Amino acid sequence: MEFEDYYEALGVGPDSSANDIKEAYKYKVNVLHPDRLMGVSESIRSRAEEDLKKVNRAYDVLGNPTGRKKYHAEWLSTTNSKGNMKNVNENISEKEVKVFSILEGILGLLMLIRAVRRFRRK
Repeated sequence: MEFEDYYEALGVGPDSSANDIKEAYKYKVNVLHPDRLMGVSESIRSRAEEDLKKVNRAYDVLGNPTGRKKYHAEWLSTTNSKGNMKNVNENISEKEVKVFSILEGILGLLMLIRAVRRFRRK
Protein backbone atom coordinates (compact mmCIF):
# COMPACT_ATOMS: atom_id res chain seq x y z
CA MET A 1 0.00 0.00 0.00
CA GLU A 2 1.27 3.43 -0.92
CA PHE A 3 1.97 5.87 1.90
CA GLU A 4 -0.21 8.98 1.74
CA ASP A 5 1.13 12.31 2.96
CA TYR A 6 -1.80 13.55 5.01
CA TYR A 7 -0.04 16.78 5.90
CA GLU A 8 0.18 17.57 2.21
CA ALA A 9 -3.45 16.53 1.65
CA LEU A 10 -4.60 19.12 4.17
CA GLY A 11 -2.01 21.71 3.17
CA VAL A 12 -0.48 21.93 6.64
CA GLY A 13 2.95 21.21 8.06
CA PRO A 14 3.85 18.55 10.60
CA ASP A 15 4.25 21.25 13.26
CA SER A 16 0.69 22.58 12.78
CA SER A 17 -1.62 22.88 15.76
CA ALA A 18 -4.83 20.88 16.10
CA ASN A 19 -6.76 24.08 15.34
CA ASP A 20 -4.72 24.69 12.15
CA ILE A 21 -5.51 21.14 11.01
CA LYS A 22 -9.20 21.61 11.72
CA GLU A 23 -9.34 24.92 9.82
CA ALA A 24 -7.44 23.46 6.86
CA TYR A 25 -9.85 20.52 6.79
CA LYS A 26 -12.90 22.79 6.80
CA TYR A 27 -11.43 24.89 3.99
CA LYS A 28 -10.56 21.88 1.82
CA VAL A 29 -13.96 20.26 2.34
CA ASN A 30 -15.64 23.52 1.42
CA VAL A 31 -13.59 23.90 -1.78
CA LEU A 32 -13.85 20.27 -2.90
CA HIS A 33 -17.48 19.58 -2.00
CA PRO A 34 -19.45 18.27 -5.02
CA ASP A 35 -22.29 20.77 -4.48
CA ARG A 36 -19.78 23.58 -4.99
CA LEU A 37 -18.67 22.18 -8.34
CA MET A 38 -21.91 22.35 -10.29
CA GLY A 39 -21.26 23.26 -13.90
CA VAL A 40 -17.64 22.06 -14.08
CA SER A 41 -16.52 19.15 -16.20
CA GLU A 42 -16.98 15.60 -15.01
CA SER A 43 -13.23 14.98 -14.95
CA ILE A 44 -12.71 17.88 -12.54
CA ARG A 45 -15.61 16.71 -10.38
CA SER A 46 -14.23 13.16 -10.21
CA ARG A 47 -10.73 14.43 -9.32
CA ALA A 48 -12.23 16.68 -6.64
CA GLU A 49 -14.17 13.69 -5.28
CA GLU A 50 -10.94 11.67 -5.01
CA ASP A 51 -9.20 14.58 -3.32
CA LEU A 52 -12.11 15.01 -0.90
CA LYS A 53 -11.86 11.33 0.10
CA LYS A 54 -8.14 11.79 0.73
CA VAL A 55 -8.79 14.94 2.80
CA ASN A 56 -11.35 13.04 4.87
CA ARG A 57 -8.88 10.18 5.48
CA ALA A 58 -6.22 12.71 6.42
CA TYR A 59 -8.46 14.44 8.93
CA ASP A 60 -9.60 11.13 10.41
CA VAL A 61 -5.96 10.45 11.28
CA LEU A 62 -4.55 13.92 12.00
CA GLY A 63 -7.64 15.17 13.82
CA ASN A 64 -7.16 12.45 16.44
CA PRO A 65 -4.16 13.07 18.76
CA THR A 66 -3.35 9.35 19.09
CA GLY A 67 -3.68 8.70 15.38
CA ARG A 68 -1.60 11.78 14.59
CA LYS A 69 1.19 10.62 16.89
CA LYS A 70 1.35 7.20 15.20
CA TYR A 71 1.10 8.72 11.73
CA HIS A 72 3.80 11.28 12.46
CA ALA A 73 6.26 8.56 13.42
CA GLU A 74 5.55 6.75 10.16
CA TRP A 75 5.73 10.03 8.21
CA LEU A 76 9.18 10.74 9.63
CA SER A 77 10.42 7.36 8.46
CA THR A 78 9.23 7.99 4.87
CA THR A 79 10.41 11.57 4.44
CA ASN A 80 13.82 13.11 4.19
CA SER A 81 15.07 15.97 6.37
CA LYS A 82 13.28 18.56 4.19
CA GLY A 83 9.92 16.85 4.52
CA ASN A 84 9.90 15.57 0.94
CA MET A 85 8.63 12.08 0.25
CA LYS A 86 11.37 9.52 -0.38
CA ASN A 87 10.51 8.08 -3.81
CA VAL A 88 7.01 7.22 -2.63
CA ASN A 89 5.10 8.91 -5.41
CA GLU A 90 7.39 8.17 -8.35
CA ASN A 91 4.38 7.39 -10.52
CA ILE A 92 3.15 11.03 -10.34
CA SER A 93 4.82 13.25 -12.89
CA GLU A 94 5.75 16.89 -12.31
CA LYS A 95 3.23 17.86 -14.96
CA GLU A 96 0.41 16.16 -13.04
CA VAL A 97 1.48 17.89 -9.83
CA LYS A 98 1.39 21.27 -11.59
CA VAL A 99 -2.04 20.52 -13.08
CA PHE A 100 -3.46 19.64 -9.67
CA SER A 101 -1.91 22.74 -8.11
CA ILE A 102 -3.51 24.87 -10.81
CA LEU A 103 -6.82 23.09 -10.25
CA GLU A 104 -6.70 23.84 -6.54
CA GLY A 105 -5.97 27.49 -7.32
CA ILE A 106 -8.91 27.67 -9.72
CA LEU A 107 -11.24 26.09 -7.17
CA GLY A 108 -10.09 28.59 -4.55
CA LEU A 109 -10.67 31.45 -6.99
CA LEU A 110 -14.18 30.17 -7.74
CA MET A 111 -14.94 30.10 -4.02
CA LEU A 112 -13.69 33.67 -3.67
CA ILE A 113 -15.85 34.86 -6.58
CA ARG A 114 -18.88 33.16 -5.08
CA ALA A 115 -18.24 34.77 -1.70
CA VAL A 116 -17.90 38.22 -3.28
CA ARG A 117 -21.17 37.77 -5.18
CA ARG A 118 -22.98 36.73 -1.98
CA PHE A 119 -21.52 39.71 -0.14
CA ARG A 120 -22.68 42.14 -2.85
CA ARG A 121 -26.24 40.77 -2.70
CA LYS A 122 -26.59 41.70 0.97
